[in-house]
Amino acid sequence: MSPALQSARNYYAWIASFFEPVLGRRILDIGGGHGAHLEHVVDGRRFVMSLDVSAESVTEMKQRFASQQFEALHGDITDASVIRQLVPREFDTILCINVLEHIEHDEAALRAMAAILRPTAGRLFLLVPAHPILYGTPDVLAGHWRRYRRKELRQKLAAAGFGTTRLLYFNGFGAIPYGVNSRIVRPRTLSGIVDRQIVVYDRFFVPVLRRLESWVHPPFGQSLVATAESVGA
Repeated sequence: MSPALQSARNYYAWIASFFEPVLGRRILDIGGGHGAHLEHVVDGRRFVMSLDVSAESVTEMKQRFASQQFEALHGDITDASVIRQLVPREFDTILCINVLEHIEHDEAALRAMAAILRPTAGRLFLLVPAHPILYGTPDVLAGHWRRYRRKELRQKLAAAGFGTTRLLYFNGFGAIPYGVNSRIVRPRTLSGIVDRQIVVYDRFFVPVLRRLESWVHPPFGQSLVATAESVGA
């Protein structure tokens, strides 16, 4: 992840405008990282747990939200022992934001999420990178295994055990500079020029794009937003 993305407040506020309506009382976050998006989730009104494969990130999140109803757990969502530990916790919401593309066995991860939500018939909110044609140098540097087609993601969610699914493209204009970086600029690192691009984009473009996309959903986008209903026990 580009270091500047951690402080992209407008970007995460925009994402939060999509997931806030689906938040329940007991939330499991997959891959909390530095906790940037969790600023919009951890508020004292609900219990939140974040699962992350990075012990360093788990420690950072524990410190960041020490005074809140929050727990952080070191583990892998595809690990059977972790799944057994989480199922009895009765989570009614799972958030997975810019994480599924980092997991080699994404279908196993989705099945695990469905199993964790099954006791409460809860909801999953996903944000993933869209359009395989955009896959390029930034994806490789970020450790992405893939970018998603809308039909492919819908099929994977259904196969994992999710019922009703709503899929929308997100950040339509962002697909253009991302494609330029992937195919033309091809940066050697996600810091430097990419950091500067993110700062400018977050400050000047995101507020405008958020208003525009609240009126008209774009037919393409840098990312896909999915909200899926689990099939209860």
